[in-house]
Amino acid sequence: MTNNKTKGFLLGAIAAASYGMNPLFTLPLYSAGMSVDSVLFYRYALAIVVLGIMMKMQKQSFAIKKADVLPLCIMGLLFSFSSLFLFMSYNYMDAGIASTILFVYPVLVAIIMAVVFKEKVSPVTMFSIALAFVGISLLCKSPGGQTLSLVGITFVFLSSLSYAIYIVGVNRSSLKDMPIAKLTFYVLLFGLSVYVVRLKFCTGLQPIPTPLLWVNAVSLAVFPTVISLVTMTKAIHYIGSTPTAILGALEPVTALFFGVLIFGEQLTPRIILGILMVITAVTLIIGGKTLLKKSKIRFRHTGRLSRILYLCPCNYKFSTMKKQLMQWAGVGMWMVLGLSACSPTKTEIGNLNVIPQPQEVSQDIQAHPFVINPQTGIVYPEGNEKLQRTAEFLASYIKEATGITVRTTTEAARKNSIILAVDGSITNKEGYQLEVTSDNFHLHGGSESGVLNGTHTLYMALPLTKNKQVSAAIPVGTVNDYPRFGYRGFMVDLGRHYFPVSYLKQIIDMLALHNINYFHWHLTEDQGWRIEIKKYPKLTEIGSMRPRTLIDRETQTYDETPHSGFYTHAEPSEIVQYAADRFIPVIPEVDLPGHMMGALVSYPELGCTGGPYEIPCKWGVFPDVLCGGNDRTLQFAKDVLNEIMDIFPSPYIHIGGDECPKVRWEKCPVCQAKIRELGLKDTPKHSKENQLQTYFMSEVGKVINDRGRKMLGWDEMLEGGLAPGATVMSWTGVKGGLEAARLHHDAIMTPIQYLYFSNPTYNRIKGTKSLGRVYTFEPVSNELAEDERKYIIGTQGCIWTEWTRDSLKMEWQILPRMAALSEIQWTEPSHKNFDSFLKRLPALLAIYRDRGYDFRQDIYDVNIDIVPAPDEGKARIAFQTFDDAEIHYTLDGSVPDVQSPLYTDTIQVDKDVIIQAIAVRPQGASQISKEEIHFNAATMKPVTLNTIPHKSYTFKGGSTLIDGLYGDMNYRSGRWIGFYGTDMNVTLDLLEPKEVSSVFVNTMLNTGDAIFGTTGLKVEVSEDGKNFRRVASEDFPVVEKGTKMQSRKDSVSFDKVKARYIKIIAEVTPKLPAWHSMPGEKAFLFVDEIGVE
Repeated sequence: MTNNKTKGFLLGAIAAASYGMNPLFTLPLYSAGMSVDSVLFYRYALAIVVLGIMMKMQKQSFAIKKADVLPLCIMGLLFSFSSLFLFMSYNYMDAGIASTILFVYPVLVAIIMAVVFKEKVSPVTMFSIALAFVGISLLCKSPGGQTLSLVGITFVFLSSLSYAIYIVGVNRSSLKDMPIAKLTFYVLLFGLSVYVVRLKFCTGLQPIPTPLLWVNAVSLAVFPTVISLVTMTKAIHYIGSTPTAILGALEPVTALFFGVLIFGEQLTPRIILGILMVITAVTLIIGGKTLLKKSKIRFRHTGRLSRILYLCPCNYKFSTMKKQLMQWAGVGMWMVLGLSACSPTKTEIGNLNVIPQPQEVSQDIQAHPFVINPQTGIVYPEGNEKLQRTAEFLASYIKEATGITVRTTTEAARKNSIILAVDGSITNKEGYQLEVTSDNFHLHGGSESGVLNGTHTLYMALPLTKNKQVSAAIPVGTVNDYPRFGYRGFMVDLGRHYFPVSYLKQIIDMLALHNINYFHWHLTEDQGWRIEIKKYPKLTEIGSMRPRTLIDRETQTYDETPHSGFYTHAEPSEIVQYAADRFIPVIPEVDLPGHMMGALVSYPELGCTGGPYEIPCKWGVFPDVLCGGNDRTLQFAKDVLNEIMDIFPSPYIHIGGDECPKVRWEKCPVCQAKIRELGLKDTPKHSKENQLQTYFMSEVGKVINDRGRKMLGWDEMLEGGLAPGATVMSWTGVKGGLEAARLHHDAIMTPIQYLYFSNPTYNRIKGTKSLGRVYTFEPVSNELAEDERKYIIGTQGCIWTEWTRDSLKMEWQILPRMAALSEIQWTEPSHKNFDSFLKRLPALLAIYRDRGYDFRQDIYDVNIDIVPAPDEGKARIAFQTFDDAEIHYTLDGSVPDVQSPLYTDTIQVDKDVIIQAIAVRPQGASQISKEEIHFNAATMKPVTLNTIPHKSYTFKGGSTLIDGLYGDMNYRSGRWIGFYGTDMNVTLDLLEPKEVSSVFVNTMLNTGDAIFGTTGLKVEVSEDGKNFRRVASEDFPVVEKGTKMQSRKDSVSFDKVKARYIKIIAEVTPKLPAWHSMPGEKAFLFVDEIGVE
């Protein structure tokens, strides 16, 4: 007898534990997007097949009495609705908690039996049930302490009630003597009809997507259904139905076990206490011999066939299959233990401080976070297609970061939900608010675009846990965020090199990731016309092709390979829709009247000379442009733009206006006739030809304005006076934007010095310095009056593709500088901090790497910062990496490795050194960073600038001249300072009187950019720094035509003299020579090191 009871308790425990596998096999099907009805259809259908096989093996008859049909139908419906309600509850709460709450069904059975059938329950049994129920009540709140979803609890209660009525109904009907296999077979068969109807007679049945998920579906039918049924039935045979029912308390314990180990649910002290109470109740049942003897309740079908598929118990013979079924149960348990051993047991918490930095962030890292798991749902309002699309984007972002598939739904919000909504109280339409609790993630936006911006923050706040055995979580907290600028753009030039539509979509995804909300598409160039214009088919038939391409500026080497490609009408429409789904308007640019060789080759009559023209194969500015005085040319421009506006619904239409030489117009009779017709005259500010361009652009602008669009153009539009309503894109510097703002025209800042990512000069700046150059740019100058600043509506980064032939080079130039750009565009200056930006950067770089972006790897290199200590005459050397990696260095020119000195603090030197350093990380060492310091008597000494450098080329000021670092040919690198039309005049303090006999200055020669050497060098000395006397003066010739780009050391010697203070005057070239393209204009003088010997 004792042995049978032991078997009964063991079998009851196996029945409960195997039923606890229910979420294990169900939730992956949900995560794959399958509906409740489809999952239950497969579970019932497969279980029917298994039961049918069992009946055939036992040679049982399938025949039933006519009188049993109606009870079977009713029981099938009750059983089916119990399953349906339980599975629906999984969408509102953790499966483990739902299974736990379901355990109230024995209480409901006892109540029904006691109230309706007057049966008694022993005190010990009632105490055990009560103890288990109290334990369950502790599990009815979320880990954060919030009350669970009322809808979810209601579904579980209805499931429990339906099952309790089913149990009583079976025991009190004509079905009580029916063999269990047959009873269950028909209950499931009639119950299956519910899902057939709900699935519209299987027309809505979803296929099981993968073979692995078929394993889940079959396992769902076998383990928590058939095995649970058979073992529970035998348990009832040995120990009775009430103890077996109470042993079912192990089911929620098992479900919670799976929830914690596999689905990332939290195990809190409250949950542990609840589990201990449930286990204690079970122990009382198992150990309470007298309790079992006193047990009076013998309702035949108390089993838990399945809270959902828990098939009703019976007394059918089991002996021939006993060993096999026990083996199945054992295999099932080992499989579950194996799965749990491989499942996440740790949680990695992300950070709400992302790039771009939100305006307001508050987070509590100590609180239990919001954990992403397969049960997480993204809730959006029904009927809102934009938010539905945003929910799908967010689901894909979560999948990218974590590998987890989450649901999107319009069902009422519940626990473990990300809830998307539009909130009219958020004044900035692109703004959003996040509120994160342990149970839910609320994301409200001022509009649908604001909600999408918030999803990007969520995505970047997530840790990348894909392929890791950890769960991903978002910290509890709040974010209140909005963009600083309404215009946040990025331009890609597709004229010089064509890129396919598929890659442009990747670019748009890149923009969306950084909250950039305008894609500026440069479509036409001298070297290629890239957009189909049906009225002028030759533009793409002829103008889209060039025979070869310049690939090396220094050697003037060409690739001898034809280049072509253009976009049909349908392709831009596809891009426009793709971008619109991400709330990014696409701004088309047709650059005119300059940069039009692609059009002139196709239609020569549009030019001043009539041709013939050849499409350029090299880069630069060309004299042939559209004829500004030709009415036919003007009509061509209008026709093209009308067709462009048919394709692009953008609020802005960009018409270029840059780099339009007037040499042809000055000699063109048609242009000059139009100038006379218009009565244009030269003025101190604007030539008549520049004014002709303004007329041309204004006429084109009327077409744009008539269609409700805004004209956008480069800052050269200012040269002839701005056309009405024009928005200026300031690229040559900030000056154009400032001038436009003062004229009360909108301006967008995109200065070449900071935001041109394809400039070869700036691309030579490496590591975090390249980021710092972008990050430190401030679009709204203090030079503007308060009421003028509102006209700076945004800023934009640009990439030109003269030297960009593929995606690798494209992304290398763009990333991670786009991250710095995004923070300029989005974040208020008071919340910006470059050091903080660098600390947040690794998380974004991880996303780049995960997406396969080819970002610059020198970002991982050591940044060597050399600062003069003039009071000591020494150089202070500091090393830095953005992620605080370990740094090893050498000062003697030898190659550093992990055995080299470890950097711990600032190093000081007062002699020549060759500095080399590497950063060492777990994945390996960085490339070597190298600097050389060369000392002379002036190096690291105090220096005073007596004349002011050009504001764009001041950089670190006078210290640049004496830091011992010699610049290369990149005059924008910060190693040179530039004087425009002004002599360099500096005073050195040698700290003590020294004998000196020579002075030198190192200058740059780059005549193409109007950078000429010094034409004279003067030296004065003083003992007190006030009274100077000249000791040397020497003149140098003006740089000759054809001089190659180089640095030049000019020096002057004199008799030894003892002095503390040295004044050095390097004279600028007075004006550019006649042979230069800008004769008579001011010249630049760029100086790097100055020296005293």
